[in-house]
Amino acid sequence: DDDKEKFDGHMTKSSFAMVPFCKAISSSTLFACFFLTAISAFPMGSTMMRDKRKPTSIIAASSVDDIGRDRASSAASSSLTIGAVQPALRQPSSSPSDAVDHAIELIRRTASLYDGKIDLFVLPELSPIGYSEDTFQHHLPVENSAKADSRLEMYPSIDRSFSRLAKELQCYICYGTIGSVKDCNDDNAKESYTIRQNVMDDDGHLICSYDKMHLCNYGDCAETRFFVPGNQPCSFHCRGFQIGIIICADMRNPSLTRKLASRAHACDVILQPAAFSRDISFRTWTSFRETRAVENSVYFVAVNYAGSNYGNTAFVEPWVDENNEPEVLGMEEGVLVAEVKRDVLERVRREFPYYEQVMSEEWHVG
Repeated sequence: DDDKEKFDGHMTKSSFAMVPFCKAISSSTLFACFFLTAISAFPMGSTMMRDKRKPTSIIAASSVDDIGRDRASSAASSSLTIGAVQPALRQPSSSPSDAVDHAIELIRRTASLYDGKIDLFVLPELSPIGYSEDTFQHHLPVENSAKADSRLEMYPSIDRSFSRLAKELQCYICYGTIGSVKDCNDDNAKESYTIRQNVMDDDGHLICSYDKMHLCNYGDCAETRFFVPGNQPCSFHCRGFQIGIIICADMRNPSLTRKLASRAHACDVILQPAAFSRDISFRTWTSFRETRAVENSVYFVAVNYAGSNYGNTAFVEPWVDENNEPEVLGMEEGVLVAEVKRDVLERVRREFPYYEQVMSEEWHVG
């Protein structure tokens, strides 16, 4: 009861004008936003916009430096605004270039809606090209295929598109792609492929590439048919906050998130791009993302595809209770715009013992 009282608070609701776009008058807190108008130029279907926000707790506290790393650059960064993009999954009838254009349009319209104040956009696992059999069978960058040249050029082209967009909008963009790895000690080794998440900074530079370390081979997944696991965690600095990346099934390995939260990376936010279908494991997704947030005292942003078999993109604060529930989208295509707050992190880390435990553990940077 004492803890409940400590974290009881209020959230000021934003006002929305519902035609043709919703525009938030207040930028004070968390909300999900969807576009009302159909994007007819793209084959992905229409996009809806609505306000799904409900009152939740706000944690207010003075600035406290809880860990030993330099926070000089973050002193002026009290918050970070993240746009978690939940796009429709590309269908075989649409090309990867169509999907890239559609994702860019979603990001550009959302950035315009919020007057360029979104710091970081995050797309799901393998988005925009799509997590699907069509992608695996027809769009892997296989060198000896009949369409080798076009496939090999497609991925650098995607990188260039998001590089230009990040620089244009002056934001960071985390998007999915397929990575290529090769044993440099073996001249005869064939290239292998990874499920990768890239990050472009606001100058359009590639600053982080993470290859999924724990492949999924249960439920609707059989990733080892096409991919090999990565072997290195990855984090990046974004406007005063340290951001770590895991991909979908990585969340089931607690040591990876723990390492990202510990002194080895000292992350404030964990991004989880996913392609989480509503199979036998879908129900556990809620439990895992909330547990990873609370046990490590970090924000957790889980990003999925839209559609009847997907959905539930979520923004989880570092403390969860009945008065402080995560913000969760439905199954519609849209963007969840939410704010990471420095004072929330510091209050949770001061009031609960979990972060002190994380910081006391020894992990090597890697």
